[in-house]
Amino acid sequence: MPLRSVSAAYLTQAADLASNPGQQAAYDSTGHCVVLAGPGSGKTKTLVLKLARIMAEDVRAPRGAACITYSQECARELTRRLERLGLREAPNLFIGTVHGFCLRHLLMPYGRLADLPVPFPLTVATQRQSDQAMKRVGNRLFGIGHPNKPMDLGRHRRSIFDRTSEAWTDEEELAAWGGGLRGRAAANRSRRFR
Repeated sequence: MPLRSVSAAYLTQAADLASNPGQQAAYDSTGHCVVLAGPGSGKTKTLVLKLARIMAEDVRAPRGAACITYSQECARELTRRLERLGLREAPNLFIGTVHGFCLRHLLMPYGRLADLPVPFPLTVATQRQSDQAMKRVGNRLFGIGHPNKPMDLGRHRRSIFDRTSEAWTDEEELAAWGGGLRGRAAANRSRRFR
């Protein structure tokens, strides 16, 4: 449904922003906008009103807008508030997480062009599925009931990207997580001494 066909209900609420210079500046800004403020300061209200204004006044097909958040809950709240203003989901509006944006607008449409083995339909694992997979990997590498947590693997994986580096091959814990000959030896030593 085109967003411009709805009433300009956001204008009434936008008038309330005039009493807060920071909110008004964010609302009036053009281009990309990042809002940094503490809890309860009106960030969501400001972003929703700005997005409503952009969709009603600035965005014309074939262009669109993206409001990228950190969590699904935040995306749902933004969507709920936009709906209260009479704005509905539209093909040229994305509200969601960075992972959802990359999946829907980069990987799905262009993955096959790059000959990536992208299954269709592609889905993202839930947190529970991810935790279960990490546990299976940890159990396989270190044995059932190992003391390492999935969060530890993620932390190490993100801290050192090159698994052929000295840090991955010489540091016992990283080598164990990284696999490979030295990694398996470290994992075996670690199991024997626990």
